[in-house]
Amino acid sequence: MAIYYKDLMEYKMKYLAASILFATILALSAYALPVYSQSEEVNQTLQDAGQAANQTGEEIQSEATDLGSNITEGAKNVVENIGEGLANLTK
Repeated sequence: MAIYYKDLMEYKMKYLAASILFATILALSAYALPVYSQSEEVNQTLQDAGQAANQTGEEIQSEATDLGSNITEGAKNVVENIGEGLANLTK
């Protein structure tokens, strides 16, 4: 009877160890998979935000360039008008 009890205890210990290992693997996979998929979603969101920021920056740069050209043209016109006005005064 003592041998039977010893074998039973060894079996329980092996079963317990296997159960703990299985539970650990299950818990880690249940935790790791959502974290991995969330990190992929975060990466995609960051890439989308970066692209949107680049497009916005390009639009602002384009508008600033157009505005700068308009200001330069306007300044040229003002200087020409002043020059013409001074020329007319000397006549």
